[in-house]
Amino acid sequence: ARKDWDAAVAVARQLAAARPDSALDAYNLACMLSRAGRAEEAVAALARKRKEMFGGGGLGSQGRQVY
Repeated sequence: ARKDWDAAVAVARQLAAARPDSALDAYNLACMLSRAGRAEEAVAALARKRKEMFGGGGLGSQGRQVY
């Protein structure tokens, strides 16, 4: 059976919007975007969530680079 990743992206977006504090929902959205062949959009979504959660400095709480 063919997977409908675009439909999965739509559902994941709805969940992420409904629970903006959920890192898991942001991760799941990125996974669905990646599976739909939209890897750059997936990375950008994770980067935005990281910035929202940890600030825009580019370093994690332990002083290591976060990608």
